[in-house]
Amino acid sequence: MMLVLTFRMKLRSNYHIGAGYGRGFNVDSALLRGSDAKPVIRGATLAGLLRGGAYRLLGLGPLERRGHDRSDVLTRLFGSADFPKAWQISTARLVKGSGASLIREAEDVQRVRIDPRVRRAEPGKLFVQEEGLSGSVFRFKIAFLENDEAVVDDAAFLVAAARFVR
Repeated sequence: MMLVLTFRMKLRSNYHIGAGYGRGFNVDSALLRGSDAKPVIRGATLAGLLRGGAYRLLGLGPLERRGHDRSDVLTRLFGSADFPKAWQISTARLVKGSGASLIREAEDVQRVRIDPRVRRAEPGKLFVQEEGLSGSVFRFKIAFLENDEAVVDDAAFLVAAARFVR
């Protein structure tokens, strides 16, 4: 039997997860979007956020004293180069009607590259970046093919790690 966890994530600030290309002549760095043209967040990005939350969670005193080895737990949950990941994390999709505006889910923001040496704007480095709006709500799923007692413990830890992501 398959174990599936469904998460709802509300972003509390504007965000930018780029697609790696622009949008015509107006935007130099577009948001990553799904086939329905709505912003999405890849599962790999979510896995990185969850891994970071789990790493910080495992650094807390009570878990350290119980002998939970960080690298063993992180490898079991998120995989490594030698060990494939067991949990499958879906792409997060925008929930309808979420965001600061029901009409728009993104806005174009002008940015400039600052030269760190002289702390001035670099000539010719003005660009426009598309940002997702604060208040956007995404939904994603994490699934495991089996369901036993150890998997339920891992699932509880994943939920705690998700709560630890900021």
